Amino acid sequence: MIEFWPEWLELLWLTGCIGLGAVLTLWLRHPLKLLLALAATATLLVAVTWLLFLQFIWVPVMVPLVGLVSSAIATIAYNNYRIQKEQQQLIQRAEEQEQAILMLRMASRKAKLETSIQRPEPIPAPIQTQGLLADRYQIQKVLASGGFGITYVAQDQQRPGSPACVVKQLRPTVQDPQFLQVARRLFKTEAEILEVVGRHDRIPQLLAYFEQGPDFYLVEELIEGTPLGDRLPLDHRLPDPVVFKLLQDLLPTLAFIHERHIIHRDIKPNNIIHRPADDALVLIDFGAVKQIQPDLKAQSEPWVNQTIAIGTQGYAAPEQLAGHPRLNSDIYALGVIAIRALTGIPPHLIEQDPETGDLAWQPYAQCHPQLARIVRRMTRYHFAERYATADAVLKDLLRLL
Repeated sequence: MIEFWPEWLELLWLTGCIGLGAVLTLWLRHPLKLLLALAATATLLVAVTWLLFLQFIWVPVMVPLVGLVSSAIATIAYNNYRIQKEQQQLIQRAEEQEQAILMLRMASRKAKLETSIQRPEPIPAPIQTQGLLADRYQIQKVLASGGFGITYVAQDQQRPGSPACVVKQLRPTVQDPQFLQVARRLFKTEAEILEVVGRHDRIPQLLAYFEQGPDFYLVEELIEGTPLGDRLPLDHRLPDPVVFKLLQDLLPTLAFIHERHIIHRDIKPNNIIHRPADDALVLIDFGAVKQIQPDLKAQSEPWVNQTIAIGTQGYAAPEQLAGHPRLNSDIYALGVIAIRALTGIPPHLIEQDPETGDLAWQPYAQCHPQLARIVRRMTRYHFAERYATADAVLKDLLRLL
């Protein structure tokens, strides 16, 4: 009196349950949401098989349930293994990056000593708009220029619809063979790091990197929007909720790169783009690759100068300007942006406390005491007194809600 499914249908039923467990695990990364989804799916599975049994149709339930849970566990284990492997590779790349930066400085100094006085080469000549760069990219216009090179907007002629992208042309000032060898190594390491961190939706995706003649090129996703610097007018204080949202939007991105032991090194208003499509703040222009050619012009913000240590004076932490950046050096830079937003004053105009070395910004701001406490701890002069992680800042920030 009981009807059974054919073997092929039972096999399909089992395969579907196993696949569903894997899909749910890939789709729902939050542990609690995944647990609730698996519990709901298992309940639904038992309910369906029970209803079918009441209709005198026998459908296997235990094996599919085991398959559902087992596939979820296996997928979690594989994801954890992949993430750990990726983090190990990024840690290795970050170490290689630090070594390459040190070697680059030594090679630069050696080349200057050998040539007595090294005159910086002029900014690279603009790429001719006729023809294709690397037989692929049609240059449309210059987006920005500085001592490190020129940034262009281009069209990728080998992708459907010829979408716009950003092409960064970087040219080392020192043409010493040893210097170029180390610069090439740093450039390759930087590109490998950008390949991974660009998977975050608040960081531009790396599309390509290559060399052509004496120049290095990075091709990245074009972020349509407005630099944060344009939204921070001088002598204009932003209200607490706006500054709160600014920090809340950027801290998870910092946490993402810091978990992978990557330091941005050049966080400043013009390296943060407001993307109006989803009202998001996107972090652009990672700084280590600029070591190939320090930016001496700082055209975007004329009161700011660059140093041989990567970073922008006024926003870079003291230890970073000394050539020893740490993960919480990025937290310092973000805190300085918050100070500029709260006071309307560029950081170079704010005096330091003579006893602590901290920025004496609070007399110029009118903000919530708890928000001031958080920003003050983000911008401590000594890194040991600052927040250690972006997650810790975000945790304190969310307590203000």
